[in-house]
Amino acid sequence: APQNLVDCGVDVCSLEVLFRYSENFDYQSIRGDFLPTETGNAELGQRAYAHVLKETEGRAGRVYDPRILDTYVRDLLRGWFAPVLVAERPLSTVDRSAQIVEPSYVGRGATLEASVVVDQSSIAAGCILRERARVRGSHLGPRCIIEAGASVDCAVLGAGVTVKAGISVPRGCVVGEGFVINEAPPEFSRLPVQEDSDSDEDDDMALGALGNVEALQTRARATSWPPNSDDEGNESDEDWDIDEAQARAQKASDTLFTSTVREMILAGDRNGSAVESLIMEVNCYKLSENRSFRDAAPAALEAVVELAFAGREGKGACAQGLVKAIARWKPLLAKLLSSGAAADERFAVDALEELSKTRPPLNEPDVFALALQKLYEHDVLSDEGILAWGAASASPLRNSPQVGQLLAFLEDDDEDSEEESD
Repeated sequence: APQNLVDCGVDVCSLEVLFRYSENFDYQSIRGDFLPTETGNAELGQRAYAHVLKETEGRAGRVYDPRILDTYVRDLLRGWFAPVLVAERPLSTVDRSAQIVEPSYVGRGATLEASVVVDQSSIAAGCILRERARVRGSHLGPRCIIEAGASVDCAVLGAGVTVKAGISVPRGCVVGEGFVINEAPPEFSRLPVQEDSDSDEDDDMALGALGNVEALQTRARATSWPPNSDDEGNESDEDWDIDEAQARAQKASDTLFTSTVREMILAGDRNGSAVESLIMEVNCYKLSENRSFRDAAPAALEAVVELAFAGREGKGACAQGLVKAIARWKPLLAKLLSSGAAADERFAVDALEELSKTRPPLNEPDVFALALQKLYEHDVLSDEGILAWGAASASPLRNSPQVGQLLAFLEDDDEDSEEESD
């Protein structure tokens, strides 16, 4: 492909794609595995078509988190999606003392009362902003109500959200449909809070401070455009720490993916689902998120260890449960942990070692060595992958006699195999 083209990340698939996935569900990525394999079989008549946007057709991109939503809304308001443009402000009630700082959008039927300030924000149809309400760098869904003196700063509000008088919604908050905010939430909150969530870290996947579009361009997966420096002149440098914002977004995305895969496996165990069905389910989710098997490996290990230790007390009972769990889940573990590359298998052992810090007695050398041994015996991990981890690690577990004995055995076995092949 020409160097001046950028993949926008949007795929329109026929039903045939679903059948292909069900038959060959070990593809690691759409771009890297699925398309080259399927389109390479010319005799089957499979074709993939790409549409290159012309200058007159604007831009395209995939919205996959609140930050990218903000990017595209702001770009749309600034006219960077031309010829797709936002119409002039439709019928709405705006008090003469209200202030609207461009680029902003006020939807049909919205009401802005006295001394309201809308600063670089989108206000959907039917929203009501009472006296002295302030909305900055935010996006309000239809029929939101911001009561007198309340403020919304760099946040996303779903349809029908109400912010009570005098309450401030700080930057980074993402609020679900119909929620009523009676007290100020902390920064980067998700409301309402999921009661069944095991971690608050998912809250980090919030909008963050808005304003620096160039910082988001690399994550937007859309065609590039020539930004106008004049449009950026009224934005504060305090709004963005680019590295911190991107790191926070990546961490939140990784946490969400890991927790989702883990819950898939745990729910499948509760429901008595076949391991083969769970492999397909996890793989389809991985493909939808443009992830690799390596990304899913830590979640699979965490879920299997959790199932192995559930309801067991004492090192001996937990070790016995671990042996049974690895035997039962070996098809899933083999699919996610081993792709035939020693580097990926070394990453899997690193993930297991990291997990051992929070899952005793897996942190005991004899239990950890037992886990490696069973993963090797069930062909989940190869001796090359385990030995690659052993050569690179200097951790206490690696230097323990039990693990050292296993590594020595694998080295001798590997040497014997080489001699036999010669």
